[in-house]
Formats: sequence, structure tokens, C-alpha cells
Amino acid sequence: MMSLKLILVFTLLTTLFTVNATQFTSCLGTYVADIQMTPDPPVTGKNITLNINAKVDKDIGDNGKINVDFFSQQSGFFGDFLSKSFPLPPGIKANDRVLQIVQIPAQSSLPTLYQIVITITRQDDLIAFCAAGIVQTG
Repeated sequence: MMSLKLILVFTLLTTLFTVNATQFTSCLGTYVADIQMTPDPPVTGKNITLNINAKVDKDIGDNGKINVDFFSQQSGFFGDFLSKSFPLPPGIKANDRVLQIVQIPAQSSLPTLYQIVITITRQDDLIAFCAAGIVQTG
């Protein structure tokens, strides 16, 4: 009986701590993307760290980049202060895994509901990976 109570308490605590976890899915919604964000949800004034583990579906070649864009229903595209691009190493081929950690400084205020879109693009802006997550605070 005691072990059953411990399992129940552990399950409840695990659920409590994962309720606010932002889940990133492919932009087509066909699979869950392997992206972790800390803090989750983002906190105003603190860096947002994204740990990205993505399998690209097209050759990237040289001058590829990871793009992180923030959107909200109220204000649309957040702009340069919260959306960033990060260069990728050359020679990435289709079906390769891209492992990258990126940091973005959070602004002084964030809406209560917004979307983060992560794309990996070639030099010609063709998208080789796309994932999106909905962030809700408050």
C-alpha cells in the first residue's frame, strides 16, 4: 500500500512539473521534434536556451542557418530583438542530424500566448527542417 502511494505521488509530481513543458512538433504536425527549451516557459530578462536535435530532409551545403522566430496573435512577428539566425557548419547533407545549442536574450515583457518557430534553411532560404511550439504563460 505504501509503495502504491509513493508511485501515485511521484506520478502527480511528474505531471505537475511537465505541464508547462513546451512541446515542439514538425510544422506539418506529423512528429514531435527533439527540441528542449530552458527556462520553459521563457522568463523575461533571462536568456532562452534552445537545444536543437534535428534531422534535415534536404542538403544544406554552405551558408546554412538555424532561424528562431517568435510570433503572437496580438503583435505578429516579434521582430529582431527576439528572432535570430545562427550559422551552421558547411557540408550538411539530407538525413544528417544537426545538433546545435542557441541562446536568445528574452525581452522585458512577453505575451501570455505565443509561438516559437525554428527552421533550418539553405543559402537560398529553402527550408530543410521546421518545428513549432506554442508557449503559454500565466
